Amino acid sequence: MQAPVEESPQDPDDRAEEIPKDSGDAQKEQEEKEKEKEEEKDWFRLTQRKTDAGETNGRNPFDVRIKPGVPGVDYPELTFDLEELREKTKDAAGVLVVPSVPLTYPVMWKAFDNDFYLEHDIYGRDDLNGCVFIDGWNDPSMTDVNTVIYGHNMRDGSMFGNNSRLLSNPARADSEPYIYFYTGETVKKYRIFAFYTTDDENEVYELPELEYPDIVVNPKEEELETRLGIIDSKDYARKVHNYFNRWYDEFIRTLKENSGYSPKEKISYGMRPRTILLSTCHGQAHGHIRFIIAGVLVDEYK
Repeated sequence: MQAPVEESPQDPDDRAEEIPKDSGDAQKEQEEKEKEKEEEKDWFRLTQRKTDAGETNGRNPFDVRIKPGVPGVDYPELTFDLEELREKTKDAAGVLVVPSVPLTYPVMWKAFDNDFYLEHDIYGRDDLNGCVFIDGWNDPSMTDVNTVIYGHNMRDGSMFGNNSRLLSNPARADSEPYIYFYTGETVKKYRIFAFYTTDDENEVYELPELEYPDIVVNPKEEELETRLGIIDSKDYARKVHNYFNRWYDEFIRTLKENSGYSPKEKISYGMRPRTILLSTCHGQAHGHIRFIIAGVLVDEYK
């Protein structure tokens, strides 16, 4: 798997389509289309930017606050209906919240396609700014051992444009250490444990591959079949288990060794908890350098 080739898109206002001054009707029609598009998104603005003082620019209606009065529950509560978003776009996988950056965005997913949402908005309309999306080879329910989420490094700080703030101020990852993902059924809480720059073909983008690609699970017979016949399912399960553990341990080791950041508290990886990887372009436009933020699942609320 290779991270998709990204650009650093211009601000939307910088790319507004030029309309001849003498084409009054065309200009009016264009203005009406733009107004219609804005009205459709009034309930759900895609840009959220906060200053260090906690102020917002007023463009995102998400009311993000710590859920009060529920013992043992500690996650930002979103006050909008995710199902309403899914009625508008079938590719909606959930909502991503990263307080340390900060960002709050809907996340899309299209099976086996990492190009479409680079240049389409959440409604599937042409938009060079694209939107935030899950890798097309991941399961959108966030059940893979590692889920990769991509977003443009926007010049105005929207989407993943402020992710690299962690490089200049790693203390942000201690004061706001969690990444949250809302699926509609659950809230998944990840602890940030690594962030650094890498290239778009780095091994951290790869999912583990089984050693026996010809094997097919037959759930009805509860047997494992190959073109060569029946093999011992317990032996296969043991080998897969050992292979996965080796892959996972090396994956975590790679992320930790390349990161200049270490969490203050000790994080246990013994049970091989799921991880999340936020990836965006870094540096020169059209380049192959990426900035990634890695988190490990520490809690899940239903």
